[in-house]
Amino acid sequence: MFIIIGIGGSSSENSASNSVPAAEPKVELESITAVYNGSTEAGVEINDDSDFTVTAKYDDGSTETVEGWTVEEPATLTASQTTSATVKYKDKTTEVSITCSTIDEAAYKAECQSIAYEELARNGDSYIGQKITFRGQIIQVMEGDDFTAYRINVTQGNYGIWDDTIYVQYTVKPGTPRFLEDDIVTCYGMCAGLYTYETVMGANITVPSALVEFMELS
Repeated sequence: MFIIIGIGGSSSENSASNSVPAAEPKVELESITAVYNGSTEAGVEINDDSDFTVTAKYDDGSTETVEGWTVEEPATLTASQTTSATVKYKDKTTEVSITCSTIDEAAYKAECQSIAYEELARNGDSYIGQKITFRGQIIQVMEGDDFTAYRINVTQGNYGIWDDTIYVQYTVKPGTPRFLEDDIVTCYGMCAGLYTYETVMGANITVPSALVEFMELS
């Protein structure tokens, strides 16, 4: 006589022991963006060591800040120029435009135009933002923390007397001498429209004004 003994678990137990955890869906890199955070002065080299924030976007809509990116062709910032840098992460690239904050002095001066004082005094607000140049005598200096303000007379009359005032704001550049009352200077900057100030006698006077980028002794 044979006795057959069956040993085994239930079908549900077998199914559980043989099941494989489902794999999480794989996300794919869709694109990248980059923001430049470094210095924009002339002579700065844009390369793999530059200060970029690179963000990866995936096909599931998620994003993350990533490391390990590269700059494909290093470049050096040039005064008054905009440089394009190609940032690459894995197989994705993005273009970043970096405008140099250093102004090319010669090019800037060449763009400045001389406008008659009467025209500026009459229609100064129409020229706001336009690059202008003028020569005159400093009649007052008002030094501040961030910039120095000047009143400059720009029309030379008889006997060396100057008239017709322009109100000027100028940031003295490091290493350059101060400008003093009675100095004859040439200015290059942008028209800032009409400016009204109060005299020591309490009267209001409106004159043309300018934000000067370059000032030099004449």
